[in-house]
Amino acid sequence: MNNLQKENRRTILIIENDILLQKTYHLALTNAGYNVIFASTGTKGLQKLKDETPQLIILDLVIPGEMDGLDVLEQIKTNQQFVKIPLFILTNLDNKKNTALKMGVKKYFIKTNVSINTVINEINITLS
Repeated sequence: MNNLQKENRRTILIIENDILLQKTYHLALTNAGYNVIFASTGTKGLQKLKDETPQLIILDLVIPGEMDGLDVLEQIKTNQQFVKIPLFILTNLDNKKNTALKMGVKKYFIKTNVSINTVINEINITLS
């Protein structure tokens, strides 16, 4: 792929510390035509968000560091620069769905209950 093709791809930021999940989603989303960037902590995720301005964010609620996923979500949704970026939650916590949806999350997925293809289909719909 040349640089022009890469520049024309939409970028997805995934804030997730599970390396295997990162690799799996990177492969699937790259094959689906997206640029993918990762952050393993909330602080790094917010920095990448400022540096890269992705078209969509996928966030895990259970991440290491001083900020959990809900803290990161709050930072994103209260910042006028980022509030309009669609945000998906991909987590193992099923008890935070109502809270996250009230905070403006577009989709809430439980990792063990969703296929990568379903997530990609929802990304395609959201970004179309």
